[in-house]
Amino acid sequence: MSAEFLGTDFQAGLLKAGATDFGLIQQMMKKGRLGFLVRVLLAENQLESVANYLFEHTSTIGLRYYPVSRKELPRSIMEVQSSIGQLKIKESITPLQTKKSKLEYEDIQRLARETHQPTYLLKDQIQGELTRSPKSPSDE
Repeated sequence: MSAEFLGTDFQAGLLKAGATDFGLIQQMMKKGRLGFLVRVLLAENQLESVANYLFEHTSTIGLRYYPVSRKELPRSIMEVQSSIGQLKIKESITPLQTKKSKLEYEDIQRLARETHQPTYLLKDQIQGELTRSPKSPSDE
């Protein structure tokens, strides 16, 4: 199966079918064939839907599945205003109280479309703005 069939349409369909997350890994299969390993995380009740999607939209004739556990940090989503527009930031705190934050990609994409600017440049600009902006006393 050609990699072009695993592009954005396939990936959007996989998420719509119920995948929480996924990864595509190119690898050498048996008999020297190049292929793809598709790893999908999903809720147990989404197994049939995701399996059916993979059977219909790939050349696979079999799937392996097994339960996995997941450990995640507590997180919150905040709305912020940048000079480009409003967007969400996901924040989490590590066990040693280190704060991590990440701009929501979908919001950066939206702002890029609205302003006709490259996504990666907007991300850098907004990240720089938010890093430089001092906290007001009401934020503390």
